Amino acid sequence: MWHSETLPVLAPPTARRVVTLHDLRWLERRSITGASLLGHCARGVFSRLLMPSHLKGLDAVIAVSSFTRRELEDRLGVAARCIPNAVVPAGSPRPDPATVAEILQRLGVRSPFVLYVGQLTARKGIDLLLDVIELGRRREALAPLTLVVAGEGGEYGRLLKKARRAGILEKVRFVGSVGDDVRDALLVSCEALLFPSRFEGFGFPVFEALAAGRPVVASALPSLEPFATEAILRAEGSAAAFAVALESVIHRGEELRREALASIDRHRQQDWNQSARELADLYVALL
Repeated sequence: MWHSETLPVLAPPTARRVVTLHDLRWLERRSITGASLLGHCARGVFSRLLMPSHLKGLDAVIAVSSFTRRELEDRLGVAARCIPNAVVPAGSPRPDPATVAEILQRLGVRSPFVLYVGQLTARKGIDLLLDVIELGRRREALAPLTLVVAGEGGEYGRLLKKARRAGILEKVRFVGSVGDDVRDALLVSCEALLFPSRFEGFGFPVFEALAAGRPVVASALPSLEPFATEAILRAEGSAAAFAVALESVIHRGEELRREALASIDRHRQQDWNQSARELADLYVALL
């Protein structure tokens, strides 16, 4: 059995070949992926001319969400099996308050703040959040907020320069890649999670924030459409739209925090044990 999360699947000829796909970002426009022109052209040739036949020759294609499964079927004509990412239960994480306070002090993070968690790549749209913070300086409800950015990636230098040029460096805190304990402390302490990604197949941070009882302001992503909840405020990809949604979060804070916890219980599809069982059943069937 050869199970890969990268393409092409370079397995021995006698092996059963399985791939798990999180999204089809390589089919998106260069303005979304942030890829170089050469990389975009090379991926375009592979994904449009070679990808469908390669995927159809595998023993199984797994999608981590119903959205990614539909994308595979509609855009590539490839049948896929959905073994969904699990959503964590409401009320988790529950870090100790003293530990949370120590972590925030160590990071130099003070409330009130909004949070971004993820890679620092062009596709994630973090540059938009800097525009939100700059705009927020002139809005009473948003002026006290700082932005905490947890993650690493190739966009860090450019984002740092943009924050400096905009004069908002004191309002943005880059804390780098963080472990689960630090992420959990940030989640339970933030006013909201900001999710400005330009394309996603699922969106783990969104559901981790809801499970921690925190609302989310997110781009209007098709992958989030099945999760109907007022705790996810969708913004149409502009700093002004994000600012308006964030003002709503500030004014409706307690109400949206309750809805965040309730929404996780409504939309929780399965846990990781069930996903593991489905994957094990697939392995048995193939072998």
